[in-house]
Amino acid sequence: ATAFELLHRPDLAERLDASGVELQHAIQKIAVPESQADGKPVHDLVRHYRKLADATIERLVMAGRKNRFPSLEHHDLADLAHRLQGQTERAFIMGGVVASALIGLKDGRARLDRLMDLVDRAPPEGPSRAMVLVPVEQILCEMLGSRGGLADILGPSLDQGAAMAAVVRMVAPREVGLLVRQDPRMAMQVPAVEGPAARLGARIEIAEFPLLSAALARMVLRELMSPRRLRPNDAASEIDILRALATSLTATAGRLLTLEEVQTAFNERSKALVTADFVAAYVKTCSTVLCEAEALTRLCENVTGVANKRSAARWLSACVGSLRFETEMRQAGGQTAAQKLGVLATLQRAVRACGLSDKDEGDITAAVGKVGGTIESEARIVALLARSPAPPAQKLAVLLRMAAGETAPLGPAADRAKAEAIKLFRAPEARAALAAQPEALAPLKTLMKAAGLAA
Repeated sequence: ATAFELLHRPDLAERLDASGVELQHAIQKIAVPESQADGKPVHDLVRHYRKLADATIERLVMAGRKNRFPSLEHHDLADLAHRLQGQTERAFIMGGVVASALIGLKDGRARLDRLMDLVDRAPPEGPSRAMVLVPVEQILCEMLGSRGGLADILGPSLDQGAAMAAVVRMVAPREVGLLVRQDPRMAMQVPAVEGPAARLGARIEIAEFPLLSAALARMVLRELMSPRRLRPNDAASEIDILRALATSLTATAGRLLTLEEVQTAFNERSKALVTADFVAAYVKTCSTVLCEAEALTRLCENVTGVANKRSAARWLSACVGSLRFETEMRQAGGQTAAQKLGVLATLQRAVRACGLSDKDEGDITAAVGKVGGTIESEARIVALLARSPAPPAQKLAVLLRMAAGETAPLGPAADRAKAEAIKLFRAPEARAALAAQPEALAPLKTLMKAAGLAA
């Protein structure tokens, strides 16, 4: 039962009064810290709170004995709300009516379903409807405000990350629904909201529970800013769910939370993603150093905040700058030298898309380019291309793609390809061949611009 129910159900008040010692302990837990903060005597505070508790229990028990909380089995909720209008204790009585409707229901989903039934039976509009929605919203805030209550409603099978994603989908069904339709990958990360939770989401969508929406949004922010892992057993999936949460919350920015609040929360969460423990767990499943580099590049892309980007970049820089990275890339079996250069070029482009600082990006791309230069010089790809009997246009296309960073990382390998392309352009026989085939030169113009050559 929630605190609201305790204040509006005579049966719970009688049980609390009969407990005796438990109520006294609860009062002492409140009185002692308040005494330490304000300097008031503990005994005075205990007597004060005991007096308030006794008066509240007596009032509630007397209300129950006088049948002031009509049962909805024999009364229509809408009619009852209309009849209570103008009464001084209408909020207290309606609170008791709503709380009493939950008697005997232990399961969170069943309780939520009953509350949604009450909303359906409430008056269609006006103060009478608000009289019903206010206690319902208060109970919902208390039910969903705890991790246990949230698990009862959304299902115990969801981990913390999936539960947060489901909450966001519940409070912003329209925005998240659009994202899921646009990006099928979102559907894999954001659980579907069904049953009573979907009914609640429909009510939230039409702005019937603004306080609950705000409370749930704040709860998501608190979880994001807490040190608790969202997916303790799967670091890679934790990044996936964080990306989904970031996309969802950003889409709702301005309605539930400000964009600054969302950014601050993810900056705080990103601090946990660049710690040694998380990075070790994240790359634990990688069997090669290239896999580690690709994973760390993805980490750089997904963390936010300048300091966190810098920390992630240091992990990646240490990886691609290591002797192990160069050795494995040079000795990797099953791939030709050209394939290795293509892989390094892809890695380098991914690094440039991470939004790192100019220095960090430059250091990492230079390290990748250096390894690519070593691989190219050992395989002598550019030299072999220059001596191949292929048509000049075909050789230029291959060299320009390397020089532009498409099939080789920018660095020594790309520079050698660029130099050879310039040399080939200047050769009289190549010029004559290209002049005889103007249609072959047109596709090369884009590559020439990308490689830094005049088109």
